[in-house]
Amino acid sequence: DVFGKSYERAVLFLAAHDLTMSDPDKASKPQVTSEKVGDVSVSYSSVNAVNNSDNYYMQTQYGLQFLGLRNACVVGATVL
Repeated sequence: DVFGKSYERAVLFLAAHDLTMSDPDKASKPQVTSEKVGDVSVSYSSVNAVNNSDNYYMQTQYGLQFLGLRNACVVGATVL
């Protein structure tokens, strides 16, 4: 078990993340970092993911909590 004693917390974070993602209005939106009106231009903030699958979890506060827990529990291992 990768999460050890934190397994239940990990499951709860994943469940909360999935429930939040099922309501697109509650999933986090990218933050606008700059705007331009003439010839329309908008820039959004981005978060660097460890891998592409992390992007999915980075969309809610619960997913971010899950990633933090996962990263604390999986030290030196590769997560696919």
